[in-house]
Amino acid sequence: MKNKGFIGPIGDDLPSLIPIVFALTIFFASFNSALSNFDSKNSSFSNDLETLKVARILRSNGYIVNLENFRQLCSLVQVNSIKYMAGIAEFNALPEDSLNPEKNYDFVFEASNGEELKPLDELFYKDPKFSAGNLEGVFYCTNLKNLEEFNKGVFDYKKTILRVYPVILEKDRGNGLGIIASPMQLVVVSWTQ
Repeated sequence: MKNKGFIGPIGDDLPSLIPIVFALTIFFASFNSALSNFDSKNSSFSNDLETLKVARILRSNGYIVNLENFRQLCSLVQVNSIKYMAGIAEFNALPEDSLNPEKNYDFVFEASNGEELKPLDELFYKDPKFSAGNLEGVFYCTNLKNLEEFNKGVFDYKKTILRVYPVILEKDRGNGLGIIASPMQLVVVSWTQ
């Protein structure tokens, strides 16, 4: 009772503990922020690597002989961490800023039977040929169970990656004129939820 100003051992140290607690709070908050930033960059980097893996397998040596050859390459792709759609498009089918997915809605995948697959056209999904599953001749490869998952909305609400690579595709000129090697583009679009 003689020490009227004495609060106790913790009470005397309380003014010196406040800056330490404040400093620890700032340290752990900044550490948490840096860790979450690292995780997001790491996730983005791994998605890029998976997209490159799809492209590397489908591009192979850069020379596509026919649809069967492309389908064999497609069967080798074992990527499940991202959703992807890849196909062969005419060399001039993409606009200048083809690596900007938000501006690129108009590529058309090549088909061996003259059909075309325009996956970002909403009318494509209302086409009776599509609903009947008549896409056997189209040079496309995907891990989607339902192709309607791939539409213009994929660029609106998901992290989308678009890569374009030059390839050569053998084409029959018809009328017995022989086969030509035509410059084409391998278009790979991938995204995550």
